[in-house]
Amino acid sequence: MKTIILTFLVIFLSSCSKSEVVTLEKYNMFGEWEKTSVMYGFYNNFEGCEEIKNALLKKFPDSQYRCLPNNNPLASFVFKAF
Repeated sequence: MKTIILTFLVIFLSSCSKSEVVTLEKYNMFGEWEKTSVMYGFYNNFEGCEEIKNALLKKFPDSQYRCLPNNNPLASFVFKAF
């Protein structure tokens, strides 16, 4: 019974966030925007991304970051071997 209640609680809480998935991107030295992370699980994913972006800009003021909507977080990562 506890498992059923916990399952319904998790489903309910995960459906409370109506915010779309957001991708944090960094402008790299090759002049391209690269996806660095995917934001989800915040009440407002865009605001969460903006907070993280601002913290990164304080730490690395010469870098450029942006937050963009992304509806498919699994397809957003491209792993490159150098």
